[in-house]
Amino acid sequence: MDVAAAADELAQFWQLPFEFVDLTPERERATLAVVCDDGAVHLPADARAPAEIEAGGPPPEEEEPAGRRWAYAIAAHLPGREQVVASAPWADAPSRAFLRAHAERGSAWLLRWEARAGRAPQLLRLRGPEPVAPRRVAEGRTALLVDLGMVLARFDRALFARNFLTVFGQPAPAAGLRRIQELRPALESGELLADEFLERALDPLNLVAPDKSLLARVWGSILSLKPSTVALVRRAAARPDTAVVVVSNTDPICIRSMKEELGLGDLLANLAASCQDGVNPKGADASLWLRARDLARLRLGGEPDLVIAVDDVRRYLRQALLSGAAQRAIHYRHCAQFHYELGACGVYLPLARSG
Repeated sequence: MDVAAAADELAQFWQLPFEFVDLTPERERATLAVVCDDGAVHLPADARAPAEIEAGGPPPEEEEPAGRRWAYAIAAHLPGREQVVASAPWADAPSRAFLRAHAERGSAWLLRWEARAGRAPQLLRLRGPEPVAPRRVAEGRTALLVDLGMVLARFDRALFARNFLTVFGQPAPAAGLRRIQELRPALESGELLADEFLERALDPLNLVAPDKSLLARVWGSILSLKPSTVALVRRAAARPDTAVVVVSNTDPICIRSMKEELGLGDLLANLAASCQDGVNPKGADASLWLRARDLARLRLGGEPDLVIAVDDVRRYLRQALLSGAAQRAIHYRHCAQFHYELGACGVYLPLARSG
């Protein structure tokens, strides 16, 4: 049994404070690592963290003494059996020996093994013994209300000035940059239409009417995809009786860019955005979260049994919970922690590739 299948066999049924996750679910081949309930990521020697992860654990192998290698293992005493999942075959036998020497039932350990040429593996016990419990499983209709900026996509407002110079061959005037930032809240709240925003921005930026379409593209160019998180959300959306709704303080120009340039049209088909009529931006009130829950209900054909809100801003999540728009909240930090917390909420996404 490969590592992904073995990890699924354990984690689909048991909730542990650490588990294997796939750091690159968008790729054909999985990149497995261990994530803990505090968000720490531990990479085996043969794995490298993608840009979405700031990983814990040892420094890259090439900076270590020649011949050094390390692997991680989860060892658990389950009711009626023992189970070990190791990131490398050579770590399996010492992990099983460790487990036989530790009798705490209903417990699990996270182990790190290090080996150098000509030496037996040495153990660094990272965590344990820690309790094992049956995994919660989301039953009935499930809604996932997912933030856009810094969850599905990064945004870097400093890119606007750099891309403006690249596209127009001249730096954006400082007064023009200030003016568009003054106009941005009205654009995001829907008080200002996209075309009117672009018209008002032309003169302060020393542009003319034919530049308007290029300006729109530069405005949307501050966004870049977070492919691993997007892949996880798409996998969640493919589950039976599950609806994903994107919830965002954003504007129609960026929405169009995310659909056409970043390929997020499928996820943005169900969108609660601050620029839409009848809602206010997150931070003002919970109307955007409540709109998202309504969209999920329509998508599911009935009231959801479980609603999970996902955002990188804690106070927005508090709005979702206090308003009753969501029952569970995930404070997003990176894709591995997001994967773990989805499972803790009852939405476990298997590691093993199907087909």
